Amino acid sequence: MKTLPKDAFFCRKERLSIGEAFGKISSCWIKKVTPGSPILIPGEEITHWHIQRLSPDIVVEVVGV
Repeated sequence: MKTLPKDAFFCRKERLSIGEAFGKISSCWIKKVTPGSPILIPGEEITHWHIQRLSPDIVVEVVGV
């Protein structure tokens, strides 16, 4: 966690593909349908682990500069 989830969720956002978002801080939730476990939560840094588990066409919201 790089920042509090509430701070990341309510900040200015930017939309990027998952590959372009590497190293940035997420401001959105991504959950697996079953059992609903989050893969990515607001405030979490996007790492290689996320890139490996998500499709390359996924667009995520990240904390804007």
